Amino acid sequence: MMATHANVQPLTFHSHPGVWDVLRNGSLGSVPFMLSSLASVLDKAALPPELQESIGIWTHIAGQPMSQAPAPMAFVPGLFHGVGAYYPKGGMRAVAELLTATALAVGVDIQYNTKVQAIETIGGAVSAVYTMDGDLIPTTAVVSDAAGIGTYVELIQEMKPNNKLHQQRQELQKLPLQSPGTCAYLAVRGRQPPYYIRFKLRGAGCTAFVQPGLLAPELAQ
Repeated sequence: MMATHANVQPLTFHSHPGVWDVLRNGSLGSVPFMLSSLASVLDKAALPPELQESIGIWTHIAGQPMSQAPAPMAFVPGLFHGVGAYYPKGGMRAVAELLTATALAVGVDIQYNTKVQAIETIGGAVSAVYTMDGDLIPTTAVVSDAAGIGTYVELIQEMKPNNKLHQQRQELQKLPLQSPGTCAYLAVRGRQPPYYIRFKLRGAGCTAFVQPGLLAPELAQ
């Protein structure tokens, strides 16, 4: 699994890798894997059904049957059991705190509690960002932390009529909800259950119960 991941990883740096990219990268042998489903990969591994469900848990969160999920979803557990899983000291918020400190150190102006109303584009290129307060921030690039579909459907505002953008919006609006699952963060009084995260499957989606305080007691509020 890790060998396949290493073989196709260079292709992830191309927005639309084509046949020649696959051939130049020597990834022709990985094509059958890339075109198969996650279920077929797990079946070949001859794993118990319960373990297969556990490995495919993120597919359940996305509300997608494993028979329809792409085979590269198997890279996720492969990385967990290969490279390993790590937890930042101080919790996941430590990552944001480090990024903030680094940005401030190089002179980035951070506007807290500022909501974006629209991303203005001209001729398919970003030109400015409008805030809810009515401020206009000229820019030529935007890194959006909003949902991918929501960014294109709700935030992008084309100054001139653009048929291609209109067509793309219509196609995006037809896509199903990306993550129909529900995540509940728990702060347990008394004896804590022995799990950090537990999944409850429910039809097309699932519910995840998370105890942050189990790994980092200082986060328990």
